[in-house]
Amino acid sequence: MQITSLRMINKEKYLGQFFSGGKIAKLLFELLDTSSIQTVVDPMCGIGDMFEPFQDGPYQIYANEIDKAAYNSCKCRFPNITISNYNCFSSCAFNSYIAPGYDLVITNPPYIRYQLRDKVQSIVDNEWLGLEDIKQQLKNYCEIVITDHYEKELFKSCIETISGLADLAVPCWILCLMLLRPGGQLAIVMPNAWLTREYSMPVKKLLGEILELNYVINDANSAWFTGKAQVKTTLLIGRRCKPKQSHLISIVDLYKNAISETSLIGKIPETDPKKAFKGNYQIENLYKCSLVFQTDFLNPVSSLSATLLTLPTSIGWKRLELYGINIGQGLRSGANIFFYPESFKQDRNCSKYLIEAIQKQSDLIGYSITEGNSHLIYIQDALTPEDFALTYTQHQKHFSILPTTLCEYIAQYSRVKKGETMIPELSSVKTNVTIQNEIRPPRFWYMLPKLKARHLAPLFIPRVNGGCPIVRYNPNTLVIDANFCTIWLDEKSDLTVMALLAILNSSWCTLQYEELGTVLGGGALKLDAAQLKKVILPKLETQDIKRLHDLGTMLSSCTSINEKIITDIDEIIIRSIGVSGKDVYTYSKTIKQRIDYLLKQRQHGSKRN
Repeated sequence: MQITSLRMINKEKYLGQFFSGGKIAKLLFELLDTSSIQTVVDPMCGIGDMFEPFQDGPYQIYANEIDKAAYNSCKCRFPNITISNYNCFSSCAFNSYIAPGYDLVITNPPYIRYQLRDKVQSIVDNEWLGLEDIKQQLKNYCEIVITDHYEKELFKSCIETISGLADLAVPCWILCLMLLRPGGQLAIVMPNAWLTREYSMPVKKLLGEILELNYVINDANSAWFTGKAQVKTTLLIGRRCKPKQSHLISIVDLYKNAISETSLIGKIPETDPKKAFKGNYQIENLYKCSLVFQTDFLNPVSSLSATLLTLPTSIGWKRLELYGINIGQGLRSGANIFFYPESFKQDRNCSKYLIEAIQKQSDLIGYSITEGNSHLIYIQDALTPEDFALTYTQHQKHFSILPTTLCEYIAQYSRVKKGETMIPELSSVKTNVTIQNEIRPPRFWYMLPKLKARHLAPLFIPRVNGGCPIVRYNPNTLVIDANFCTIWLDEKSDLTVMALLAILNSSWCTLQYEELGTVLGGGALKLDAAQLKKVILPKLETQDIKRLHDLGTMLSSCTSINEKIITDIDEIIIRSIGVSGKDVYTYSKTIKQRIDYLLKQRQHGSKRN
């Protein structure tokens, strides 16, 4: 019993097996144009939940599933479908797909994080492929099934740009789009925030070129999945054709109060979702529908940014990165339990190998952080005696022997498991290892890579924010953990760090954080580098930058929010877009009111307007 339970937990974690259920499939079915559907496929079908609404209709249903147990369950539930048990990217699977594609591709792809991809082989009784093999298979299949020259080159380009940090859903999406015939329909389940991820760019590019979106349905209260899959979910429905520039899609926020025992919309008065979701309309606590241009959905900017974009081009607005502002993420150790030790901080022999780090957000006070709230093990030029003995003689001169206390700590944690894997064998830790040769000295699992600019950046902002996000100054070049996005300037930037501290704490930027960020289930605001890069600033003159530098210097000494300084910063930015006189105050007040509104909305668990 325990072994079975563990295997099921592994499948949830490593195969992304959170099955959709009949209610999601039913809503997708009701929003499709079923009159044009004869052939249906789910290339990663799980136990077949998506087929429930189709089983009694005149449809030819095709399916594929890599996991043998799920395959058998699906085959038992739907004995009349054509189903295969392959890796969906394998040559066998490609040979089983029909040409020139299907009328409908409907699926809930496995959102398997890149760190877990290598773990899947141990729990599937089938062929498993690495990312580079998957990309090559997709390119080969593209040559066969995509006949339009432009689309073929588009697909190949997007396949080539799939990031090594992408989850498995990225190639799955591309496969689904390949399996669609021209004019065919796509119905797909995804996490709400997935398209905001930087690694989803290849998919967004394809969606913008070859898919006309019809509906985007959001699970506003994270109510559709239970258990460990408590994330906001989105349903996306579209048709394979080049979208028009002015094409509108229905964005729908569905609340849990709309759910009945049999339907996600069972308590909405209008029983036909196509009629309910056709315009700008809402019923409080049940649903809200908005019409949005497809281009705006795929390339969102904040409403403040959108306003700025309508101003005369002479103002010279720019995104942050065009100001020479770099945005990244802090240090991801891969095993915090080892690299951020609680013990031996006072051991003088070990202190050489411990450096201060900013890891926890809860301890941060004020705008300047001069001391770390954790210590990081950072070893570059010392080894355990055992590893020193294995090191080639010509390389031993580069290393000393670690203190006994630290050696014992390393030995202890080399036998500790994180989940089911020993810490040295974690995919995120194994990358620390360098195999020595005659020229190159070795590196071992307990030796983090050399720190980069993004790990020691002068400014940082939490990735998860309960209140309004605050950008803080790191004057002592402390290591910044991956809990934060980090910000630093190019050498050629006209800005100074203090001017940038002022700018990024302005109401102008805070509003854009609130509008561009992702609201999590508990009301916190999540910001990633891709979202922050979309923040837009007006052109700032030399005298503006000097005044902002002075205000940033004043702000850096504050131990709490100083509204007077923030207001002075706001005034400089607002005046730079041509606002003057009493309008400056009006504009500033409007921005702050909008921030307060959005903050209260997310903290009280309501979906935003």
